[in-house]
Amino acid sequence: MNDFMALMTRQQNERELAVALEQRRLLRGAEGADPRFQRNPTVSQRLRQRLQLRIHRSPSPARPPVDAVHSNA
Repeated sequence: MNDFMALMTRQQNERELAVALEQRRLLRGAEGADPRFQRNPTVSQRLRQRLQLRIHRSPSPARPPVDAVHSNA
């Protein structure tokens, strides 16, 4: 039983270390400090960049002339 408990404790410690490492990696990537994220952006990062470019490139929407607006009242 002691061997089983030691194994379970070791596995739990490994899982906690893996989670902590992943959290640190994601935080570094969010801050831009991790060069892996700069070289190989994720899909969501590429989509966000594309959306920002599209917003900046698109002209402001033109307002229709007042005569063209009809109401059904």
